[in-house]
Amino acid sequence: MSAPALFQAVARSDKARRLQALLREKAQAAKTRCVAAADSAFLRDAQLDPAIQPCGVAWPISSARAVLLTGATGFLGAHLLHDLCRLTNAIIYCLVRADGPAQAKQRLEENLVLYSGTSLPPGRVVPVTGDLAKPKLGLPAACFERLAREIDAIFHNGAVLNHLARYDRLRAPNVMSTAELLRLAGSRKPKWMYYVSSMIAATERNPEGELVEQLPTADTSELAHGYAQSKWVSERLLAEAHRRGFGVTAYRPGIISGRRDTGAWATAQNHLLLLIKSCVQMGYASASPLVVDLTPVDFVSEAIVRLSLAGPPNTVVHLSNPNPVPWTTLVAWIKEFGYPLRLIPFEVWQKNYLANSGESNALFPLLPLYLEESIIKNRELLIAKLAKVSRQFTVPMLAALNLDYPPIEKSLWQRYVQYCTACGFLPAARTESDA
Repeated sequence: MSAPALFQAVARSDKARRLQALLREKAQAAKTRCVAAADSAFLRDAQLDPAIQPCGVAWPISSARAVLLTGATGFLGAHLLHDLCRLTNAIIYCLVRADGPAQAKQRLEENLVLYSGTSLPPGRVVPVTGDLAKPKLGLPAACFERLAREIDAIFHNGAVLNHLARYDRLRAPNVMSTAELLRLAGSRKPKWMYYVSSMIAATERNPEGELVEQLPTADTSELAHGYAQSKWVSERLLAEAHRRGFGVTAYRPGIISGRRDTGAWATAQNHLLLLIKSCVQMGYASASPLVVDLTPVDFVSEAIVRLSLAGPPNTVVHLSNPNPVPWTTLVAWIKEFGYPLRLIPFEVWQKNYLANSGESNALFPLLPLYLEESIIKNRELLIAKLAKVSRQFTVPMLAALNLDYPPIEKSLWQRYVQYCTACGFLPAARTESDA
């Protein structure tokens, strides 16, 4: 073997060794997380401070003059801000992590334009500099007191979404923030608490095995990772608050997809889009039986705001889509749009392609979810769990507002792909002239 060829072989070998070492490190961390999931530490946080009590009966948001919104600089948050401005006359206070009011306002404006294509209406939005991960929301006492006096309702949408993080990393922003906002809801005057949760927090089932629209009790057997635990604990705090007389509603979306009109979608951190990009990069996709319950973000946002305006909805609202789409159908559509993808068995895709992908692959930061056997098993159990959802109370509430869960059709999926291409997330698709 020549010297250059030998050097290249050594370089490839070294790269493979470094990749394998990284995967082993991630796998070991994943095992540690699985052990931590079985620990009862997070259960201790499911007890609401006895000092947090309602100061009266909360009224529905239809009578609100001012509301507080968290997570307004996120994807769903941009749409909630837009719909709260569009469908109410309330002043919207937005809790934003920033160096000051000017930077907070800039973040709100840029995020609103990016995802909803609209701008902040003059005089309607008040940035509040704070931090969900800190006591009293990181607010000075005078600011906390002012919000307690002025706001009539709270929309708690802010959270750290990370399916690989341990519970202790998510505890402050995802759980303690819920307790602090309940404290705020019971201060000075009563305020309704609208909480954006997730279907993964659901644990209660009916006799048919469907996840039901009620806050969780004590079953934690299906909470396999920190994010699910953090959402479950927050819902447990809401359940205790409800028993004490607070007005609370938990909205549980499934997988939130892009807008129906423009296709705008938060691409960089979305797990499904990262999976699709990874498959496009490799040219192969797994022939998985996965069924995806995508729900467009503009529907989720409008449903949350309009249901809240219509009066006290059910304590839990299920907004995951009952019109799921098979993963293989999504792959087939992508192929039709010009991306040469080949479906192969999951084991072949996993071991021959994904395991050998480099750092440039979109799924590289999430490889433990696909290579660590225990995590794969938990993910399969989660998928099976989310496939059986009851919407007994939600469907008639939506029907009364002439709202219905939107189907994910080929034309909409094409709009999503076009958006991902236009913003540079996906490479340009091949055309017939390229063949």
